[in-house]
Amino acid sequence: MDKKRLNRRDFLRAASVTAAGAAMSACVAPTPPPAQIVEVTKEVPVTVEKEVQVQVTSVVTQEVEVTPTPLPAKQPVTIRFNEMGAPWQTWVESLAVPRFNEEYPWVKIEYEPIDWSTFPVKELTQMAAGTAPDVLHAWSQIFIAWASKNQLLNMNPLVESDFSAEAKADQIPFQWDTLVYPFTGERYAIPGYVDQQIVYYNKDAFDKAGIAYPTEKWTYDDYAEISKKLNEFDKSGTQTGWGGWTWYGAWTFNACRIQAFGGHVSDSETWMTCRLNEPEAKNMIEWIRKRIWDDKAWINDTQMAGVGVAGDSAQLFATGVFKMMEADIEFWQSCAKNIKFKWDVMHVPVGFPDRHSLGDNDAWCIYKGSVDRGPDQIEGAWKWVKFMNDVYFQKLIAFQSGNLPARKSMTLEWPNILRQTWPELEPVKLEVATEAFDMGYLTPSEQFRYQADAEPIVAAALEQIWQTGDAGVEILDQVCTDVNKSQQDAYNKEKA
Repeated sequence: MDKKRLNRRDFLRAASVTAAGAAMSACVAPTPPPAQIVEVTKEVPVTVEKEVQVQVTSVVTQEVEVTPTPLPAKQPVTIRFNEMGAPWQTWVESLAVPRFNEEYPWVKIEYEPIDWSTFPVKELTQMAAGTAPDVLHAWSQIFIAWASKNQLLNMNPLVESDFSAEAKADQIPFQWDTLVYPFTGERYAIPGYVDQQIVYYNKDAFDKAGIAYPTEKWTYDDYAEISKKLNEFDKSGTQTGWGGWTWYGAWTFNACRIQAFGGHVSDSETWMTCRLNEPEAKNMIEWIRKRIWDDKAWINDTQMAGVGVAGDSAQLFATGVFKMMEADIEFWQSCAKNIKFKWDVMHVPVGFPDRHSLGDNDAWCIYKGSVDRGPDQIEGAWKWVKFMNDVYFQKLIAFQSGNLPARKSMTLEWPNILRQTWPELEPVKLEVATEAFDMGYLTPSEQFRYQADAEPIVAAALEQIWQTGDAGVEILDQVCTDVNKSQQDAYNKEKA
């Protein structure tokens, strides 16, 4: 993350190259080293006339051109890359891939947009069948689900042999250090960008209700009280506005919020024992249930569908239906385009006893089955992953999509990049996202060892508690019983 101010126009002018390239031949030979001029020594007979003729040896130095033996030709490979669709696909294919191919012309990047209706189950199914893409985007619990099924390549040898000390030192610790499967020590991914959990709030709504804006010191009690005060009703008493909303189905948010309440998802040693039935975890889940069903201050997803609004986080917030939104930081471009009222962002509230929030490890992994596709396939996949973590691609991420880069050296420049690119964001305190690094409350969310087996059980229970209102937190006792069984069954199957 280069602290020097980067002029976006100059950067994009330098970065813009055509996406078209000549078709590869059956094999592409790397450019051989240049011919070298070396000195060679040879013996030449010389006759010298004195009183007698004597034959002596004279040393003559002569320059001879030596052409090195060409390196073995690289076989062309096609690396299937599973990543977000447009606008990511547009700039990756038009800007990043041509730059990458300047150095690695034998590697073709074939972009496969993620199908969010099937992700990540489809990818895991492809892995089991041997047909998965070579390089895939994921985060937190998805990586754990894939790694627990032994489907991800161990990148430790590649990092040791082909990742500089400077590059390692420029990684953000809560990302770099946690992209390792704790039960084997295998590195399963390389950081892509930073995501985190913050609170967006409608300043116009706060002003209308006569409520002071939230500050760095606000608590969950403040959060609850403000949410109620922001409710709106029409003359007939029908509720037309709600104080808050969040991504209820986001495992990462919920797990980190449980930690903010002093609780845990699983035990720290085996990750196989469910702790959602403990008081601290129940208190967090009950806190949200009260906001939805008792205070009617948070709108849930079922009610949202009834109101008739849909879209990404920014599009939902822009409707004004709810006044505060607890969400991630991936939608700045959409915020600039869609939100017309005055708004700002703030850190999540102080918890019990400390503030705790998601610092996610959005990253790229390599499918382990790519090994069977040949050594050039693995090399091509690794070169692409390494290229995306490097500064050039990281700057593209910031300028083109607004995401917070995974390089420490770029974090301070990131707010200015966003304001240059989307002037509508000028009044927004974007520094909240970067302040969180120094405040030290960002961490990845807790998981289960066999996350793919546990998550559906927990999600079904939270659906009953928050969305339909058919149950209370007491069902978490049975949830833990079921989760513990799922973990033991998966462990037994793995060891069989």
